[in-house]
Amino acid sequence: MQLQITDRIPYGNVCAVETVTEAAVNVVRFAAAAHGGIERLWFCFRIDNPSPETLPAETRIEMKHVTSMLGNSRDGIPVIRYDGGEWTRLSAGTEVMRTDGHRSLFWNIATPGTYAEIAWCYPYGEAEIDTLIGDCHGFWNNNEIGVSQNGNAIKRLSNSYGEKNSTTPGIYITARQHSAEVSGSWVLDGFLRRMANAGAEAPLIWCVPLTNIDGILAGDYGKNPYPHDLNRAWDPRAPMRHETKLFMADQNIWKDRCAPALFLDFHSPSMGEKDIYCFTSKTAAEHFPLLAPLINELKSRLIPFGSTDFERHADYKPFDVWGQHQNATEHAENDLHIPAISFETSYYMAGNKIMTIPDYRHAGTLIAEAVLAAVR
Repeated sequence: MQLQITDRIPYGNVCAVETVTEAAVNVVRFAAAAHGGIERLWFCFRIDNPSPETLPAETRIEMKHVTSMLGNSRDGIPVIRYDGGEWTRLSAGTEVMRTDGHRSLFWNIATPGTYAEIAWCYPYGEAEIDTLIGDCHGFWNNNEIGVSQNGNAIKRLSNSYGEKNSTTPGIYITARQHSAEVSGSWVLDGFLRRMANAGAEAPLIWCVPLTNIDGILAGDYGKNPYPHDLNRAWDPRAPMRHETKLFMADQNIWKDRCAPALFLDFHSPSMGEKDIYCFTSKTAAEHFPLLAPLINELKSRLIPFGSTDFERHADYKPFDVWGQHQNATEHAENDLHIPAISFETSYYMAGNKIMTIPDYRHAGTLIAEAVLAAVR
């Protein structure tokens, strides 16, 4: 009897599983599944122990086919929890090089007595949103604004519904356009908690925290799926995903109930990237006076987590072959006529620190404080 592996858990993703015993060690070899997409990175699965009295006390978890994962890196530190307890980080992985040049990474863990769950990074979904709302004691409204392509409810958080012709500054926020970019969600979680603490001093905020809800529930990685990545489908003339169509409809309501000031989008990078940094368009600072001082303030506050190359410009279009469609920040600048910032947060390390949930939330707090200082 060997350890048993399943992806039938929230956000589950695993494939090509092999379970054996080698040299008195349980060995679980697996790959992250593409789930119909171009890129692979996210995994999340459960290990059940059917024979705790006879199986070895040590288990080796080996992630196969790193060579074709997004980033092709030897870096990355997954998370684990035993028996439904708290998530904790594993130690750094060890690289295995095959004779044909393909690579794997492995981690050694204590064999679960009953079961354990392992994921690429701390999972974040609807349960965590509910916890956030409860912890903020009624500050956030949670309203359904439409449905996904697969018919799942899409919800939007707001601290106020605003009023027609209001002069209150407004911020529109999205996260999880790529469904498994969970480190961005934890930063947003900290951001929203800090805004709740600001109370009446906070701007009007409308936030869709789980935009790609179909992919989240299915355990997809969600980066560059065929035929249309959610973040490549923001052209108001021809929105190529139903989700972007409904987000733009919601934004049209929002912009009439505030003084639109800023768009924020929370992401995660490829597997080996470290730190927290942001993307803006090359020419945005020329058109939006708020942007340059805000970027400088963000860079200063995020020194504990940030990259020396903090502000970057996404001026590439890798999927032009599928059409010249805008991403979310381009839509904000071109159609909403407001500055836009897209944050990228490492899945595991920022500022030479192995990231925990409190660390991600603290980074979000720092971002919120910079935004509060800029948007009054």
